[in-house]
Amino acid sequence: MADENQARPSSRAARPGARTRYAQVLPLTLAAGGTVAGTIAVPPGAWITTIRFETETAFTGTPTNINARVGRSAAAQDVVADVGRESAGRDRGDESSPPIRASTTMTGTLYIQATSVGGASPAGTVNCLVEYFPPVH
Repeated sequence: MADENQARPSSRAARPGARTRYAQVLPLTLAAGGTVAGTIAVPPGAWITTIRFETETAFTGTPTNINARVGRSAAAQDVVADVGRESAGRDRGDESSPPIRASTTMTGTLYIQATSVGGASPAGTVNCLVEYFPPVH
């Protein structure tokens, strides 16, 4: 298993065992409010370094809130609690204890969800970016 030092390639890139960071993006598009969800698979033993939400263009309609969350099971928010994403911009989610380690006992799947709360006919897309270092074997 990797240790915490291997999760920092910027200062240790020339050393043996240095890691390459990977990223996955999941777009969540709401067409008429409601809830949309998806998953990102992270290898067991990986170190998750960043979870960020980006909304390129503000949602149309009149949404009160567009809440985005990340959990280790469907609809959970144990990794990133609800973050309001109705406006354009970026937001680094409040990870519970960065860097998060995808333990070998979990499936390695992160469940991402965006939900419209209040308002009328919100439409738009929020992207969830997850960056991680895979395990070193």
